[in-house]
Amino acid sequence: MNNSRQKIISVSRRTDIPAFYTKWFSNRLTAGFAEVVNPFNARQVRTVSLHPDDVAALVFWTRNARPLFSKLSQLTGSGYRFYFHWTLNNYPAQLESNNPAVERAIAAFHQLAQMISADKIIWRYDPIVISSVTPLKWHIDNFHFLAGRLSGATNQCIFSFVDLYKKVERNMARMQKNGVEFYKPSAEDRQYLVENLAEIAEMNGIRLAACCEDAYLSIQNIDKARCIDSGLLQKIYPDIQLSGSLNPTRPQCGCFESIDIGAYDSCLFGCIYCYANTNFSKRSIIRYHSHDPQNPKLIPA
Repeated sequence: MNNSRQKIISVSRRTDIPAFYTKWFSNRLTAGFAEVVNPFNARQVRTVSLHPDDVAALVFWTRNARPLFSKLSQLTGSGYRFYFHWTLNNYPAQLESNNPAVERAIAAFHQLAQMISADKIIWRYDPIVISSVTPLKWHIDNFHFLAGRLSGATNQCIFSFVDLYKKVERNMARMQKNGVEFYKPSAEDRQYLVENLAEIAEMNGIRLAACCEDAYLSIQNIDKARCIDSGLLQKIYPDIQLSGSLNPTRPQCGCFESIDIGAYDSCLFGCIYCYANTNFSKRSIIRYHSHDPQNPKLIPA
């Protein structure tokens, strides 16, 4: 085996492949490759090997891993290494219109932990949105509820504050017309909130980590998040041999290099704050229905 060619595969920052595209992903593993369309130039298509000998690890990003559960033994049996990022915010429907019901999500989260161990699941409370329906106290109470319910099923929680990309601002502007106000919290409010979250996390045996939020690393019991985490992989898979280097995707990012096989504008969860969807009500639904599980590309160009 040539370890120098092995790559970490991100599945996927751009969309929720476990929730909506498990059949496509399973077909791609069987075929041994996927074709990835450059999101900024549709004429550029990259062929990515998914053969076990070429994959150092798979990093899954999801809000609902349940559709992938039946494939996990096959993944392990084929020699794939993997871990999960599972986003669970429990926001009101104004912000997350189509997410799984919180109790069902918590139950599935624990089921996954029993299947693969808590070491291989990272809880994401991400992003933190301060609004008229999610003020500071709401976040403290909500995080306390979630951390208590997820205790024992994960060892780490990653957080960040929402980034107001133009597409996010447009989506939020639509919600403001419906009476939801969004606020930019002061530095003092952010500090107060993060200190509370760190304390709650510690009480529940969970370590809090800041994603591209280095201003909070001086707070006790907060680590720097590395979402594509070579250190975690070496901990949970001591035999792994990684080649490559850090490859930050934005300022203060601590991620190791990876290849993402997803596509933007294809997730159906409809989160107002999502940077990966331009317009949930139109483009994502159209692109989802153009999807063919047999096509090497997740979404046709």
